[in-house]
Amino acid sequence: MNLRRILFIVLWSVVAVFCVLMPVTAQDTTSTLPQCPAFPFTWGSRYFVSPDFDRDRTVFVRTSTDEWRLYRSIDSGRTWQVSLDLDIWAMGFSPDFSQDRTVYAGALDGSAGQRLLARSTDGGTTWRSVVIANTNLGPGTPALAVVDANTLYLALYGASGANATRKGLFYSADGGVTWEHLFGGDVNDIALSPRYLEDHTLFIAARSYKSNRGLFKSTDSGHTWVPRSVGLYLDGGASTWSPTFSPGYPADTTMFCQSTGIFYRSANAGGSWEQVYPRTPPTGPPSDSGGYWVLSPYFGHDHTAWLSNEGAIRMSTDTGDSWRELAPLINLAARESCAADGRCGTILLAAKSSGQGFYLSYDRGQTWHCPQEDVIPPWAALPPAEVPEPATWLLLAVGTAAFAAHGSRRRERVPT
Repeated sequence: MNLRRILFIVLWSVVAVFCVLMPVTAQDTTSTLPQCPAFPFTWGSRYFVSPDFDRDRTVFVRTSTDEWRLYRSIDSGRTWQVSLDLDIWAMGFSPDFSQDRTVYAGALDGSAGQRLLARSTDGGTTWRSVVIANTNLGPGTPALAVVDANTLYLALYGASGANATRKGLFYSADGGVTWEHLFGGDVNDIALSPRYLEDHTLFIAARSYKSNRGLFKSTDSGHTWVPRSVGLYLDGGASTWSPTFSPGYPADTTMFCQSTGIFYRSANAGGSWEQVYPRTPPTGPPSDSGGYWVLSPYFGHDHTAWLSNEGAIRMSTDTGDSWRELAPLINLAARESCAADGRCGTILLAAKSSGQGFYLSYDRGQTWHCPQEDVIPPWAALPPAEVPEPATWLLLAVGTAAFAAHGSRRRERVPT
């Protein structure tokens, strides 16, 4: 076989290799949202996802079809049933929800003119309510942080005048029957340290107009407080929300928060804050676009965080240094999911900003699926067949051509 024929075989082998590899290496990871079946209600304004979602598939949604109600799904959002006939503004799950099935809901009973705390010990099938205040507290919504099945914090804002003592941060150790007042003034939000039972640390976000606003930190379960707002934009009555601990806190001392549409990060346990989104400094009066942080269950390893604000979800894979928009969805939640063999990943749950449509993602928000789809998460699927590297394919092609050339020369030496 002459050299020209050998080169011809090698060239066509390389072309064949790249024809095989191109479909594997040029896949598009973007997709549009699928059309999912309609909900049995017309508006889902807030979603609350079980901390044990991987096993119980439980999601709650606050709706307003003809009146405010709380619906529950125990099949990842495929079907829904009425759970509570009250206007729910906040929910808090027991950290041991998979065992004690305890969940709390801050509610407004408009017909009776009362603020209520509803408690369920069977995962939301039945509820018992206790009155915590009357409606002259104003329009403020409560926030909840649950320590265990009987211990919780409740934040309220909106009261004034003679009712001012009925706002702030409250603590109960008996399931909401009695309360201790720990912080005076309007409180938007509460966050407990991931190691709260050891470090007794919590943050609150206060919203008073002229003073006592921003973030406050307690390391003694809420009995004493120190301000932690250095670097936050608080001019013009700005309100702070969504104090969020890294799953690795206190070891990594990393925290996040949001102040009227501006998202911040702290690398020193809230001692100071750096603006990470948007990057431009605020000008003029603060907006009230809201939004909140969602961190990956594996944040310490993958450095992944999501923002849910302005009707869209954004993702960062570098602890917040850079961002890209994923989908026009809101009400984002992230939960860990594990296969039987121990491989794990992250499930994202979100909804359309119009309130219609509930979606799940198994690839950190790259693609989204309807709850009715039977999707096998990547970590639960069989490992894919290993595709050799391009260099390996090239080496095989050259070797095959050389072998063919050697065989051809041997045939040419065989006498006729």
